[in-house]
Amino acid sequence: MKTKILFTDLDGTLLNTQKEVSKRNREAMEQMKQEGHRLVLTTGRSVSSAKMIAEKLGLLTRGNYIISYNGGTIFEAESNQIILQRSVPLPSVFSLFQAAREAGMYIQTYQEEKVLSERNSPYLEKYLQFTKMKSQICERIEQILTTPPPKMIVIDEDLDRLRAFGEKMKERYVKELDLVYSEPEYQEYCPIGVSKGNAVKLMCDYLQIPIEQSVAVGDGYNDISMLKEAGVGVAMCNASSQEVLQSADVITEQNNDEDGFAWVVEKFVL
Repeated sequence: MKTKILFTDLDGTLLNTQKEVSKRNREAMEQMKQEGHRLVLTTGRSVSSAKMIAEKLGLLTRGNYIISYNGGTIFEAESNQIILQRSVPLPSVFSLFQAAREAGMYIQTYQEEKVLSERNSPYLEKYLQFTKMKSQICERIEQILTTPPPKMIVIDEDLDRLRAFGEKMKERYVKELDLVYSEPEYQEYCPIGVSKGNAVKLMCDYLQIPIEQSVAVGDGYNDISMLKEAGVGVAMCNASSQEVLQSADVITEQNNDEDGFAWVVEKFVL
């Protein structure tokens, strides 16, 4: 039997609207493990947030990995260590914060698994609620950020305003940062070349599993690269845009509240 490897997004994919993993999805994961296949949680979330979910699912054991921060970090469960880390240089962080400050946009970044921001915001409160992370507020990011972070996020529910800001930043940071949307209102800035798709290639090489035997499933813009890179790319039918749906080989018949993840496992892994 050929070992397959499944890369799954969390929010809107493995997790339902209540941010939980259903009984059927858990059973599908267990059957995968019993038959010797591999599962890699692949998310834009921080390592600590993804680890909380992995622990509940029994995935913090030998042979398990987490791809976090949109592919910028790979965490090995057995050693409890990060085995790959890409970071944004501090000058780029400070410059982007300044640009967001001048434009009146909310922006956040990370240090030691804390969310750092220059002000409280409903966006921050919502983010902390579903990621279960802690935060630290400062007057200026330069005062407390001492290590290059894995990414920054600009958040705004006015999508036209957000995209206008993003277009300006893409021109300014074309050689320094990659911009991707994990949700329509979440504009994420990562180190140049970081993507879930590149992380899929790295993991397949590292585990010596041919990429043709890989499956990727997701619902967001930041999943597009891995849907295109994997042997089989599956978009959730509840995907955030037509672009995501069009990037996939297959679209699920059930959404994330109807055990669409289990459908993928049963159809393309088992």
